[in-house]
Amino acid sequence: HYILEVTGHLRNLFMNSSEHGNSKSPIFIGSSYDGEMLRFSLIDCGVGFFEAIRPWADYVHNEDRAVQLALNGFRVKDRE
Repeated sequence: HYILEVTGHLRNLFMNSSEHGNSKSPIFIGSSYDGEMLRFSLIDCGVGFFEAIRPWADYVHNEDRAVQLALNGFRVKDRE
């Protein structure tokens, strides 16, 4: 049960990064133990939220604001 759940979450992370990264650059997934917890890291080499959102939202002045917008459903692809 847990293996399927973790696999599903990793697949979603990979697909989101692949879809929204606006890049054909590689995506890396790593894992490590932090005490009793298994921690996953996903790194993509895309342009990042800030560079992707800035042309569409003049009031985005930093990476934190760009990430907030993305987490609230702002999609650059909807504006293209």
